[in-house]
Amino acid sequence: MKRIVDCDPAPYPLTNTPEIKAVVGLIYILDLNCVKPDAKFLDKVPNTDGILELVNQYQTPIGKLEVQIKVLGSKNIETPKYQCSKPFLAFCEQSILPVLLIVVDIQNQIAYWEHISIDIITDLFKKIKKETVSLLFDKKKTIKPNNNSYLAEWIEIIKKYQTKLYDYNTLETRVQTLSNELSVLKISSNISLGKSNSIYKEIHVFLDYYNHLLDHDFLTLKNLLFPNYWKMGFGIKRYEENSVSFIIYPVSYSINDVLIKDMKDDDSFFSPNQGLRYVGYNRENPIKNKPKFIAYQLIKRDLINYLEKQSLLIKDVFVAREYLFAFIEKYALILGLIPDSAVYELENIEYSLNTFLPAWIEKSIDVQNYDPNFQVILIDTFYLFTFPKEIENQSEKVKQDIKDGFTSSIKFQVTSEDFSIGILNNLLAFLRQSGETKIVRDYEIKTKVNKQMYGFWETFGKEKTAKNIEIFYNNFPRIYDQTVKNYFPNLYSELKYFVDFNLLIIVVDFSNISLTRHPGIRFYHYFTETIKDPQIKSYSFEDEEFVNLMGKMGDFYNPFSFEGHECQLKSWSNGILDFIYDKTPIMTSVNNLLREKLEEYFKNREETN
Repeated sequence: MKRIVDCDPAPYPLTNTPEIKAVVGLIYILDLNCVKPDAKFLDKVPNTDGILELVNQYQTPIGKLEVQIKVLGSKNIETPKYQCSKPFLAFCEQSILPVLLIVVDIQNQIAYWEHISIDIITDLFKKIKKETVSLLFDKKKTIKPNNNSYLAEWIEIIKKYQTKLYDYNTLETRVQTLSNELSVLKISSNISLGKSNSIYKEIHVFLDYYNHLLDHDFLTLKNLLFPNYWKMGFGIKRYEENSVSFIIYPVSYSINDVLIKDMKDDDSFFSPNQGLRYVGYNRENPIKNKPKFIAYQLIKRDLINYLEKQSLLIKDVFVAREYLFAFIEKYALILGLIPDSAVYELENIEYSLNTFLPAWIEKSIDVQNYDPNFQVILIDTFYLFTFPKEIENQSEKVKQDIKDGFTSSIKFQVTSEDFSIGILNNLLAFLRQSGETKIVRDYEIKTKVNKQMYGFWETFGKEKTAKNIEIFYNNFPRIYDQTVKNYFPNLYSELKYFVDFNLLIIVVDFSNISLTRHPGIRFYHYFTETIKDPQIKSYSFEDEEFVNLMGKMGDFYNPFSFEGHECQLKSWSNGILDFIYDKTPIMTSVNNLLREKLEEYFKNREETN
């Protein structure tokens, strides 16, 4: 029979058979009660072979691992090793999930694994000479039939990576601070092990509430404040009928410690500090009388305090573009990038951060007065003491210096007043992982205003402001809800954006503005039974369409008809239009709304407990 297409189907790759053997061999020896392989292990995806998801005894997911699976060569049976390529190591460095390299000894039904961490990558790159480098496996890190000792180590790796959802550079410092304070606590406490006292039952009841909340609804807070710790303990300073003072301390997974300790009579230890929590009540003892209430109160205090000082990392492509454009807009000159561009290639941004900016800083400081091993540099200071034209001239000189072979020899930790470099790098890596190669501007750009004095809203004007608000609300509800799901999944039904309304009408008011009178904004929240998907409509106050609509909008008692739907007003508010002019409107607004909704959530819990 004559064929329509005159060629054979594409063959399987030559490596297909050993790859199948490796995957099948690994699945055979894994504890499948606790490890769930995905269905894509044989897909030809670069860098990894698929994902392993770990679950607990109740089959609840704990977390995921990327895995690269290879057959262990016969010549490497006695000394297990594998040649890692540069692209694979680059993938591991930027991966949001931890990456395991697993080599399978099919003949002996054993596999060896290694987490390709930053430390491993750093060590390997010191040895690499061409395009690959040999990784020697630790023979203690094995996977065998009927032996799941590897699970504890994998769970620990996952927990560390889950903190990458948070920030970022501060967690390592916080862990060290906690470690130092716990060493002092050990000296300043008398272990209560084996002692009998009726107050211990009251404290255990409080700890049950407190630890349950941290392990479930507020695991985010635990990961932020007490990363990689198991439970929280209670150090007793004073415990009386109508007063109590105590310390909340974390208990490590790896230390056999107690959850209640009697503190020595040492007031110096109860001074304000950055790591451990100190609490005192002089007119009541809520641990005795309302333990659940105080558990919520302590969590509220820590969580709201954190959110007021720092933004949560939001891994979303739109947010990443927003954050990067805002950063570049402020620092374009010292990054060697063209200001106000509509598009930036990611590789150019990475070059600017990793090569150009360090070179620019080193060429702009007095190297003799700096420690050549490590420096913390606040880049805003360059803008305080240098004219823009001087910065621009310096950037041109640095470009030429780099062409001539100059590279920075000083180690810098770059900081910014308005941006977290940790968030910046996380979002860059996230964009890479999402397959993006560039960022394209979403918002309308500012226009130059030829006045000596003007309001910041005049740099956008009415039309651009209206467009930016439309762009904002096309993304905000989705990003806010996803943030809640990521950080507080158990509270989603209470914290989500559309709670008691499904139609939002927004009105921007540019009438009667002046240098001292800002544009206004109004929000009308409606509910209707007949709208399937929540809707947001935005208008300008002077638009004819809104003028015709305004007389029909009804009130709390009388519904009004909107596009054929009977809508009941649930709430309304108005205020100054300012959020859209923020450097990062979505990220800032998501964190602000989340904080507001959490405060309302805690208020309701405190009233009922």
